[in-house]
Amino acid sequence: MSATAEVHSLHLGSGCRSGNAVRRPHFALGLEYGHIAAKGSRFCGLFALAVLIACTNSGPPTRVVTLSSGKQIKVRSVGPITFTEAPPGLRLAYETELRITDREALRKEVTEVWRDFRMDADRANVQSVIISANERATGFIITHNNAYNFVFERRIDSTWPVEAPQMK
Repeated sequence: MSATAEVHSLHLGSGCRSGNAVRRPHFALGLEYGHIAAKGSRFCGLFALAVLIACTNSGPPTRVVTLSSGKQIKVRSVGPITFTEAPPGLRLAYETELRITDREALRKEVTEVWRDFRMDADRANVQSVIISANERATGFIITHNNAYNFVFERRIDSTWPVEAPQMK
């Protein structure tokens, strides 16, 4: 069983990161408006601070993890996941350099991730695991990325599949 998801998010304000450089926001407000400008400049200062704080994050934070094969992946999150009609499972979300449409290469990469993550699933004593491969977000103010969830289910004999399932 597997699922595809598209994720959309909104980043507010100008002055956001572009690569490693940070562009400063441009505010065209002058002090020639007297008391109105003084009130507006306080608001502008708070707005500018909020914009800068919002723009410092160019996507979910990641942690670089080196797999036993030597390959490095950017892990977004690891944690429990609950289902409505099944026992809780474990979910790992990571950022892939591959395109989701490159099915066979993505399946191989997830199999490589699974070989190491399977030990965590055993320690957590769960019956199912989701490994979510996420493309890097694209876009500036409105970002977009694709993701594909690979579902691993423990077999009746308590063993796990060796490879990632085929993509549908």
